[in-house]
Amino acid sequence: SVLLAEIAQGLPDAVWQRYRRLMEGSRDETLTTDEHRELMNLVDRVECDHARRLARVAKLARLRGISLEEAMRQLELMPASIV
Repeated sequence: SVLLAEIAQGLPDAVWQRYRRLMEGSRDETLTTDEHRELMNLVDRVECDHARRLARVAKLARLRGISLEEAMRQLELMPASIV
């Protein structure tokens, strides 16, 4: 259950809101240099968080004796296009 809680724990909503706002600015090409730097730092943070969660899902899969894909399906972590 500790592993499931760690998998479920993601980045705070405030981080995601800022990330989305900066991504919009990037698409619109309206970011300042500081905002671009902040976005790059957030991209790194998001990628690290996803890697951390995926490693924990892989550990859960090993403990359950199932494939990583099956564990992701059970946890509803698969993108809709893959399911």
